[in-house]
Amino acid sequence: MNWHIAEPLPPLWGDAFLLQAATRNLLSNAMKYSRTRGAPQVRITAVVRPGAVGLQISDNGAGFEQK
Repeated sequence: MNWHIAEPLPPLWGDAFLLQAATRNLLSNAMKYSRTRGAPQVRITAVVRPGAVGLQISDNGAGFEQK
């Protein structure tokens, strides 16, 4: 598994338990659905918008229909 972590990542503000649970869930899903690829990749990047910051976690996994 190839990990790409863009630095610097921003500090996040919110309920620590919920932030941890959401981040773990997103990372777990990214690993689970990209592991069958020949070269699985997970990317973590900062999202910075006026008045808000966050993380984006993406992978090259199978994906799903957006309906």
